[in-house]
Amino acid sequence: MSTPLFYIGLAGVPTNVMRWLNAFRFVADHLYLINSHPVVLRVVSFVAALGLAFNGQIKHLFLPSFSVELLPTAGQRPEMELRVTNLGKEGEFYTQCELLSLRHSPNALSQVMYPLKWDGTNNKRLFLAQGESANLLIARAKQDHKNGFAEMELLGLYGEEVRQYEWVGWNTSSRESLPEYDLRITVFREGAKKPLERSYTLKPKTFHGPLEMIEIASGGGA
Repeated sequence: MSTPLFYIGLAGVPTNVMRWLNAFRFVADHLYLINSHPVVLRVVSFVAALGLAFNGQIKHLFLPSFSVELLPTAGQRPEMELRVTNLGKEGEFYTQCELLSLRHSPNALSQVMYPLKWDGTNNKRLFLAQGESANLLIARAKQDHKNGFAEMELLGLYGEEVRQYEWVGWNTSSRESLPEYDLRITVFREGAKKPLERSYTLKPKTFHGPLEMIEIASGGGA
């Protein structure tokens, strides 16, 4: 929580305390009526429960939404990155990657979710102004030309260090189907009512690369 918001919250404490005290005095003064009328007791309990639930829903409804554009990088670079452009108000963003499936590989899929690395920092969170962009590191391709072997590693943050969370390799002289990952990337904005989700298929474009990431049409979003 930021310091200004903390002090604003503290400023509202006396007002809330006075409201609670006034409500307590009212209930105490009329407790004999509530106790002597079971129907009144039920109504008061129902109204109190409804008020608490409705208050929570009202707060949720007024949380801001956000808008971002996600665009996988293209070209011959060994890294696959996802460009995030903030189309809405400024805010602090953080992300999560979840591995959904792996095809054309004997490897067992790791059931993990992990934060992605922002370009230029090892912090999980990044502040983006309206119209500002930043890249997320998704994966990296490697080639061993001497032995005719290539590999793809999925990368994320572990603490403040970049870590390999998943790995798959293939023989560049093979005619077998190339490995493919399906993954879900979730983008959060601090204070927003729900995140943005997109699903992609990540795979090598050819036996020698580069990597490509194609959005899965059914992937939902906010």
